[in-house]
Amino acid sequence: MAEVVTNGNGQVLRTADRATLTVSFSASAQERRPAVDALADRVSGIEDLLSTVEVRSRNLTVHPTYEEGRQIGCQARQYYTLRVAGREELERLAGALLEAEPERLDGPRWELSDQADAAAEAQRRAVADARGRAEAYADALGRALGPLVRLVDGGAERRGPAAPAFGGAAAPGARSAADSVRALDLAPGQVSVTASCTVTWALD
Repeated sequence: MAEVVTNGNGQVLRTADRATLTVSFSASAQERRPAVDALADRVSGIEDLLSTVEVRSRNLTVHPTYEEGRQIGCQARQYYTLRVAGREELERLAGALLEAEPERLDGPRWELSDQADAAAEAQRRAVADARGRAEAYADALGRALGPLVRLVDGGAERRGPAAPAFGGAAAPGARSAADSVRALDLAPGQVSVTASCTVTWALD
C-alpha cells in the first residue's frame, strides 16, 4: 500500500492574562542570627502586602560574606515568586514593592492562565497543515488521499513576551514608583502556542 508522510505545524497567538514577578530582599550583619532578624524586620511589611496576591514560593538563604578571603559578616536573603492577574494588579504590586526598595525585582513574565484551549487549536491547525501537504502530494501523483494510518505528536511549545528587570525605588522628590511602573507600559504581550505532528496517510 502506497503511503505519504507529512509534517504539520500550527501556531496560535493569545493575549497573556496573568504575570509572574520575582523579588528579593536582603539584610547583612556580623553574625547569622542578627542578619536573619534584620531581614525579618525588613520583610514584615512586605508580608502584609502579599496577603492579597498569590505567593508561588518563598525561599530563604543565609550565607557568610567575604572580602579578600576573610569573612566579614553574614547576609540573609528572602526570595518571593508572585503571580498576579492582569495589568492593573501588576502595576499596583510592582509599584508597592519598589517603594519598599527590594534588592532585585524581575518581571513580568506574562503567560496564559488556561493554555489548554490554545494548545488544542494549535493541534487542529497542525493536523490541517499536514493534511493540506499530503493532499498536494497526492494530487501531484494523480492519486487521492486515503485514510489516516498513523499520527505522531511532535509536542507543544509556549513562547511568551520578554521580561524587563526593575531597578530600585524612585529617588526622593521624584515621581512615585507606582507612577514610574505605569510609565513603563507593561502591557500584556502575545503568547505563542505551537504544536507539530507527523502524519502518515494511505494513497488510494
